[in-house]
Amino acid sequence: YITDYSVTSNGNHQYEFRYFMTENPDDCEYYLTVENNNTGNIERYYSNYESGRCLFKITLKEYNDYTLSALIVDKETKDERSVPLVMISVGNNSFTESDMLKKNSN
Repeated sequence: YITDYSVTSNGNHQYEFRYFMTENPDDCEYYLTVENNNTGNIERYYSNYESGRCLFKITLKEYNDYTLSALIVDKETKDERSVPLVMISVGNNSFTESDMLKKNSN
């Protein structure tokens, strides 16, 4: 389902995160879960599917590591499928990505 993702910084701890999909099952809802690996706190963001992608605006605090995962929920059964996409280490006005999507698909 998920083919790729991108993350861009808007400054001031704000990021835009997108994941791209090959198809859009109408019976699903699309989320992004952001787990703070330092505290274990998990936030969930909702997005509409539009033109092959889901867009999320997220906040990441510096000097933390985060695991970002796509969460796809079946509207009827409420079954959830989580796909780890990337681990992000946020520094001072910078971040580094560790791609989990490509590692897991090998």
